[in-house]
Amino acid sequence: AKQGDGLPWIALGAGLFILGYVGTFIGNLIKASVSRQREYLADASAVQFTRDPDGIGGALKKIGAIQRGSLLRNPDAAEFSHTFFSEGVHNSYLSLLATHPPLKDRILRILPHWDGKFTVDEMTLPKHSQQSHRPVAESEKAGRRMAAATTVLLELFQQLEQNARPDAESIAYAADLVESIPQAILRHSRDPYGARAIVFALLVDADDGKAAQQITALKREAEDDVVLLVQQLLPVVRQLPPQQRLAVIEMAVPALRELSARHFQLLKGNINLLVQLDADITLFEWTLQKIVVSSLSADHTRGGLQSDKSRSIGQLLPECAILLSVTARAAQQGEVETGKAFQAAANELETGDIRLLASHEATIEAMEIALGKLVQIRSLHKQKLLRACAVCVSADGRVAAAELELLRAISLLLNCPMPPTG
Repeated sequence: AKQGDGLPWIALGAGLFILGYVGTFIGNLIKASVSRQREYLADASAVQFTRDPDGIGGALKKIGAIQRGSLLRNPDAAEFSHTFFSEGVHNSYLSLLATHPPLKDRILRILPHWDGKFTVDEMTLPKHSQQSHRPVAESEKAGRRMAAATTVLLELFQQLEQNARPDAESIAYAADLVESIPQAILRHSRDPYGARAIVFALLVDADDGKAAQQITALKREAEDDVVLLVQQLLPVVRQLPPQQRLAVIEMAVPALRELSARHFQLLKGNINLLVQLDADITLFEWTLQKIVVSSLSADHTRGGLQSDKSRSIGQLLPECAILLSVTARAAQQGEVETGKAFQAAANELETGDIRLLASHEATIEAMEIALGKLVQIRSLHKQKLLRACAVCVSADGRVAAAELELLRAISLLLNCPMPPTG
C-alpha cells in the first residue's frame, strides 16, 4: 500500500516536468519568432538610416559566403542567440527555433533583384606576389581613377539632389587612391600636428629660394615640432602626383577638426602667411586655403556659416559669369575649348545670356568676391550653379585633380559641399 501511495507524486512530478519542458519550448519559439521579426526590422532601419541597401545587402552576402560559419558550442550559448549577427547555435527543429531568419530571405527583402549568389572576397596575396604584378595593377588602377573621376562629376548633380551614396566605382577609385599615398603621409594625416605639417608642406613653393623664406617665416609663427615635421615631410609631399593632393587635403581635415579655437586661428594665420609670401597666388594655393579654412570655420563659428538664401541666380548673373569664366579657363586649354565649356555651363543655368570674360577679368580675386555674393542664393539655385561648374569642368571628358580641388573649394564657399570624390 505504501508503494502505491507514491505513484501519484511520481505522476505529478512527471507532469510538471513535461509542462515545464513544453513551456520552455513554447517560450523559445516565441523568443525565436520575436527575434526574427526584430532582425527584419533592424535590416529595414539600417537601410532607412544609411540609404545604402547595396552596402547592407553586400554585408549579408559576405556573411553567407562563409561556408563554415561560426557556431558556439557552449551549453549556455542559446541564452544569447538573439544577440548574434547571424545564427550562432545549432538547432534540430528546422527553422522554428532559429533566432535569425534565413540570410537569403533577408537579402531578398533588401535587394529584390538579387541573383542568389553570395559574395566571396578574394584572398589577400603575399607581398612578394603583389610586387610581381605591380606594373599591371598600377596601370589598371590609373585607368579606373580617371574613369571614376569623370563619372563622379557627370553624376554630381544627382548626388547633390538625392544625397546619394558613392557608387562602387567611386569607392574603388577612392580605395586605390588612398592605397597609393605614401605611408608617412597617411600616418601623419591622422593627428592634428601631422595634419598641420602636411598642409604647410603642400603650400611650400617648389623654388628652393622661396621655400627657404617660407620656412624661415613659419619658424617665427608655428611650433618647433610642426616646423621640423614640415621639413621632414617636404621631400615626400613634393613627390605627390596631382591626383593625390586633394585626397591628402581631405584626409587631413578630420584631424584638423580636433584643434582648439586658438590653434585653429594659428593654423589659419600660418596658411595666409605661406600663401602671401608667394607673390603670385596659384589656383592650388587658393583652393587649398579655402578647402581647409572653410571646412573648419563652421566648427569654430557660432551657428556656422550663414547666408540669407533669398536671392536667385537671375539677380547675380555678372557674378555667375565671373565664376564660370574662371572655372572654364582653369579647366580648358585654348580659347575654342574654353568657349565651348563656358557655353555648356551657361546653358545649364538656363537664365539668359552671359558672356565669357577675358583673362584679366576672370581672376581669383574677382571669383572670391563673386562667391561672397553667390552664397546668398537659394539652395536649389546653388545646386544648379554647381551643376553648371561640373559641366564646365567635364566638357572635354577629362577631370584633372586641380579641377576637383577647384570644385571642392567653390562648393564649400557656397555652403553646399560636394559629395566625396575620393
